[in-house]
Amino acid sequence: MSRAWKLVRLAAATAGLVALTGSPAAGATFRAGAASIDITPPPYTAASDAAFVPALQQLLASAPGSKVEPGLYLDAGGRLSDSPFASASFGGAVGVEVVPPSGGAPQKLLLGRNATGWATFDALPDPGTAGTSLPYSVRTAGVVLNSGRPLLVDVFAGARALPH
Repeated sequence: MSRAWKLVRLAAATAGLVALTGSPAAGATFRAGAASIDITPPPYTAASDAAFVPALQQLLASAPGSKVEPGLYLDAGGRLSDSPFASASFGGAVGVEVVPPSGGAPQKLLLGRNATGWATFDALPDPGTAGTSLPYSVRTAGVVLNSGRPLLVDVFAGARALPH
């Protein structure tokens, strides 16, 4: 194909495109681009936490048959964390420590003793992290008690209520 023929085809294609989209003078313009928006959350304050925690508890408690108590994840060494996953100072969760609503002494709920497994944030049994031997996952939000009822853990309130 000659160079002249290629230029004729390019001119015809461009003219066809202009005919389909209209000319800029006719007001039919095509614009492409990107937009941005600032989604940075506001800074933490005690007032924002006070408003957030009850809303979170209400959301978690709406799961069928679930109960929510302030608490943290507990490792075999007795250390507490807001996540079940192991870190430099936390050996990975073996249970939870919760503060009963009556305000009594904190209660340790250990898998194999007074809990049968992990519960997800929607109060279902947690199948664990796929492809690993971890019995908990990013969806873990509490434990399944020996009675079969889920007990979800509010780690925000737990961090305030339990020394760690």
